[in-house]
Amino acid sequence: MKFKKVLMLSLVGMLALSGCSQKDDSKESEKKAMTVQQITQKVEDANKEIKSIKADLAIKMDIKSKQGSMATSSTGSIEMLLKPIKMHLNLKSEIKSAQKSAPVEMDMYILENDAYIKTPASGKGYQKLNLKDLGVDMSLYENMAKSDDQLKLLKSLESKMKVEETDKAYVLTYNGDGKDFNEILKTMPEFKNNPVLKGSNFEVKSFSTKASYDKKTFHPIEVLNKVEISVKAGEDSGDMLQETTMKYKELNTIEDIKVPETVK
Repeated sequence: MKFKKVLMLSLVGMLALSGCSQKDDSKESEKKAMTVQQITQKVEDANKEIKSIKADLAIKMDIKSKQGSMATSSTGSIEMLLKPIKMHLNLKSEIKSAQKSAPVEMDMYILENDAYIKTPASGKGYQKLNLKDLGVDMSLYENMAKSDDQLKLLKSLESKMKVEETDKAYVLTYNGDGKDFNEILKTMPEFKNNPVLKGSNFEVKSFSTKASYDKKTFHPIEVLNKVEISVKAGEDSGDMLQETTMKYKELNTIEDIKVPETVK
């Protein structure tokens, strides 16, 4: 797949799925066992307070298309302000294809709809991209990361989610073949209003999530998402299997994210 297509899919997968788990709360945990519905209600109440996150990130992607196949394994960190959307992402990756295998480092700043990306392909400096041109409207992710649309997703899956209680956390899990998830996605602006995906036959073939929350604060501890996506769009048709793990370090500690003058 072309670089811009891969970037778009990666952003959609990473932000949409990780956005499903950015929560916060300060109330004491219940002494008795809690149901999925009770936990998601606490999440809904606490979610209104989220302003920023710092987290460690790991992403594995396996992409197969008419143009060939590619596998990537990435680790890094992410800092994100939710209103307005600002982000700094640094990833170190190992990319394997039929032609070669090479380490790649990506450093990216996002200020609302503008992205500044440094990769080996961009040379010594940063390449500026307008995310709207790629079909990615970052303002949509503010809503998804923080309020109604993400909560709609969680609540739509409540009856099929399982909850496990450990000494320190509540762990919510869901595994599905994509049928439930596809129906939900069709109603979410993040996907139905994306011009790139609107022009494609976009389908989630499978989806699973495992999210751990602190029992006392309901802060997220770790979130693991796996999604298999099929896209039919001419020469860019293909399948993508993505696994994303986020380990949260800090919430609501970022005052601002600025692009250094040397980057612009």
